Amino acid sequence: MEEPDSSNSRITPDGHYFLWKGRQLWRCTNPNLSKEDKKALTSELMAARRAVYKAGKAGKGKGAEQKALLAAARARVQKAKEGLGERGPVWWDEEKEGRAVDRMHPKNTQYKEWAENLDAYKEEGTAKKRKGSQADEEFVPAPTRVTRSGSKRQRTGNEPEPSGNEPGPSTRVKAEGDGR
Repeated sequence: MEEPDSSNSRITPDGHYFLWKGRQLWRCTNPNLSKEDKKALTSELMAARRAVYKAGKAGKGKGAEQKALLAAARARVQKAKEGLGERGPVWWDEEKEGRAVDRMHPKNTQYKEWAENLDAYKEEGTAKKRKGSQADEEFVPAPTRVTRSGSKRQRTGNEPEPSGNEPGPSTRVKAEGDGR
C-alpha cells in the first residue's frame, strides 16, 4: 500500500479518510487498486452520476417508470463506489487499523487529535458565525416598514418620512415579520 500524500493535510495519517468541509470523515479510494481499475471505476461512477441526474431531471412527476430509472442509476453509483472502496466493506484490516468511521465528525473518532491540529478543521468546523450573532460585527437589522391602519399602502426605507400633517389614520412602525 502506498503512503498517503503528506502534502494534503485533509487526509488522515493512515490514508483511510479525508476531512470534508472540516466536519465529516469520508472514506478515501482504495490505494491498492491498479491505475487501470481505478480509471475504469471512476469513469463508471461519473457515467452513473450523469444517469442519476438525467433520470431525476427528465422524469419529474412521471411515476413508477422514472423511479425505476432513478433506482437503477443509483445502484450503478453504489456499485462503482463499492468497487473504489469508498463504500461497502473497508479495504483495510479493521482489527489492526481501527473501525470504520464513515461520515462521522472527527471529534467522535480516533482521529480527534489529528483533526484538532488542522487549519481546515479550525476554519471550517462547526463554530461558524450565524448572521445576527454577537460575533458578527456588520449585522444590519431587518428593514422597517410603515403601514397605515386601514390602508394597504406600505413604505420601505427608500421613501421620505411622512410629514405627520396628513389627515387619516395613525401611522405605526413595525419590523419585517411582525405579525401585526
